[in-house]
Amino acid sequence: MIHCYSSLCGARFIEKVQQDIPGHGVKEQLQNLCNVYALYILHKHLGDFLATGCITPKQGALANEQLGKLYAQVCWSLFLLLVSLF
Repeated sequence: MIHCYSSLCGARFIEKVQQDIPGHGVKEQLQNLCNVYALYILHKHLGDFLATGCITPKQGALANEQLGKLYAQVCWSLFLLLVSLF
């Protein structure tokens, strides 16, 4: 049940991010956050997805690798944002 709720929340957020968003680079960063959220949910419930055959172990490993890369990218963007405020 929680997977459905998480998917619904993610889908609604993605829907909103696809609209016009003012500000240079804001939409791109929000899209990155959407991807982080989706991959985090996959990572968090990886056992369930593997058990049901929705994804393969190789796909799970690739998703986890991509999540790490996105974390680094988002953290760097947040750092630059904070530095620009001072």
